[in-house]
Amino acid sequence: MRICFGMAARNEQEIIPTTLRSLFAQSVFSSDIDVEFICVANNCTDRTAQVAQETIDAFLEKTENPSRLRLEVFETETPGKNNVINHTVHNFGHPETDYFFFIDADISFITTDVIQSMIDALEAKPDAFIASDRPVKHVAFKKRQNLFDRISMRTSYINQNAPGQIFGQLYIARGDFMRHFLLPHEIIQDDGFVKKMAVTNFLTEPDDPERRVASAHAAYHLFEAYTRPYDIYATQRRQISGYMIHEWHWTFLKSQIQKGEDAGDVIMRLTKENPHWSTELVDRKVKESDTKRHYRIVIRTRISRWKHSTTTKKLTQLPLLLFQLALDSVVYQDARRVIQKNRSSIWRDTSSSAESLAS
Repeated sequence: MRICFGMAARNEQEIIPTTLRSLFAQSVFSSDIDVEFICVANNCTDRTAQVAQETIDAFLEKTENPSRLRLEVFETETPGKNNVINHTVHNFGHPETDYFFFIDADISFITTDVIQSMIDALEAKPDAFIASDRPVKHVAFKKRQNLFDRISMRTSYINQNAPGQIFGQLYIARGDFMRHFLLPHEIIQDDGFVKKMAVTNFLTEPDDPERRVASAHAAYHLFEAYTRPYDIYATQRRQISGYMIHEWHWTFLKSQIQKGEDAGDVIMRLTKENPHWSTELVDRKVKESDTKRHYRIVIRTRISRWKHSTTTKKLTQLPLLLFQLALDSVVYQDARRVIQKNRSSIWRDTSSSAESLAS
C-alpha cells in the first residue's frame, strides 16, 4: 500500500513541529506501508519551511527504516490550499498512490492509530471515495469554559449531526478519485468541493453521502477552535462565501458535461482550454447571480442539521440555532460584499498556538 500526505502550511512556524511530531507518531510511519509526506509552505513570511524540514530531519535520524519514507518540504509563492492539493496529487505525489490524506498544519492526534483507522474505514466501504475522523476542539479539555468556548462547542454538536460529514482539517480520499479532477482556482473550501464530487460521483448522480462517505467514528484529532468573536464571525463568513462560489461551479460544470463525460472530465478540459475559467466564472456570477437563493439554502442546511439531533438535544441546541440564524443574516450581506470586492480577504491568518494542542 502507498499513502501520501499533503499539508498546506502558511506562517505556522510555531505550531508545525507539534503537528509533525504528532503525525510521525502515527502507527503507519512504523509499519510496512510506503509513506509520502509533502509539506508545501505557501506564501509564508516566516520560517515555516525551515522549521518543518528541521523536524523531518530529526525524525528520520531516529527512524529504523527510512527508505520507505519520502518526507519533503516545498515552498511556493502561490497562496491557497487548492494549489497545494492539486500539486500534491498531480505533481509531487507518486502516480500510483492508493490513498491521499490532506491535513492542516495545526492539528494533533489523541491516539497513534487515527490514520490507520481512517484507511480501514475507507477500505471497509468499497463505494466510498472519501472518509474522515472526528474533530475535537481544544476547548473541550478546558476545565473552565467561557461563553464563547461553550458556543463553539455547541456549534460543533449541531454541525456534526448530519450524515456523511467531512472535516477539512483532516480527510482521506482514494488515489484514483483525486487524480480524476483538479480543484478549481476560486474554490475556497477544498473539503466542501471534494465532498460534492464524491457524493454525486462527479455530478452524475444524486447526492448520496451515506454511500460515498465513510467515517472512522472511533478516531479523533485535536484542533484549536476559533473562540474569539471576530474569528467566529470570519469563519462563518468564509463558509457562506464558500457555498456561494461552490454552487456557481457545480451548476456551471453540470451544464458543460458532454456525452461520455463527468464533472472531473469537464474540469480537466476547461483548465486545458482556459486556465482562468474559474476566476472568470465567479466574476461573471457576482454580477448576475441571485445570491439570496444561496442564503435560503444556508438556512435550510442549518435547520436540517439541527433536525438530525435527538429530541433532547434539539431542545438544548435550539437557542444556539436561533443565534446562528440571526448571525447568518448579517454575515450573508458581508459575504456578498467580500466576494464582489476583495475575495482574497475571505481567508484570515488565524495561526494556532502550540500550547493549545500540546498534550
